[in-house]
Amino acid sequence: ANKRFSELRKSGNLIDQQKKIIFISININNYKNHHTLKNCPRIILRINQFLLQIILKNNVVILDSVPAIGFKNHYLLVHDVGGFFPYLRRNSKLNVLVFKFLLRFIKNFVVVSHYTKNMIKKLTATKKIIISYNGFVPVEISDQQKTFDFLFVTSGENHKRDYPTVLSVLDKYKGSQIAICSDNKFLKEKLCYNKNITFFYNLNETQLVQLYSKSKVYVNNSKIE
Repeated sequence: ANKRFSELRKSGNLIDQQKKIIFISININNYKNHHTLKNCPRIILRINQFLLQIILKNNVVILDSVPAIGFKNHYLLVHDVGGFFPYLRRNSKLNVLVFKFLLRFIKNFVVVSHYTKNMIKKLTATKKIIISYNGFVPVEISDQQKTFDFLFVTSGENHKRDYPTVLSVLDKYKGSQIAICSDNKFLKEKLCYNKNITFFYNLNETQLVQLYSKSKVYVNNSKIE
């Protein structure tokens, strides 16, 4: 998310006039022109977010969570498809219905794929949807010797189901070498006993591309995407 905010700040197609972009987000690293909402009860977060939008009504604003009022120069950043499906990201059916309902009032979106763009177009006659693609800056994946059989690049959070997926790979492909790139300690605490797993942390983009180059298979732990 931090990288995407940085890319959007430079994006020429986001705004028609020369105005600074202001970001409203929850628990993101502090940058210039960021309004970061700190950990506090959810209802307080939502009230603060709502009030900030009113105060910044005439600015170019990007939010990365609902509720969004839908002012002319305000955009909602939709990171992935998690909000559209029950039981993804711990969503209930009610949460999904509320999320889809709120989208109808928003005029402008920033999304990360054509798939998400098409889903939003079915829900609302939105004015503008900008795609900020996931992926690398132009760095070629080189033909290197394959050190790892499987590569996981993940946030490593408990609810992401990475842990049972790694266990199933270890069980089915015994003796395989696995690389896990994650800044979260949860997976390492669970899997540090296994000598066939190598953990990587805080890789820059060039290092990450090199890790891809050294791996035979990338594991995308998503049933939808």
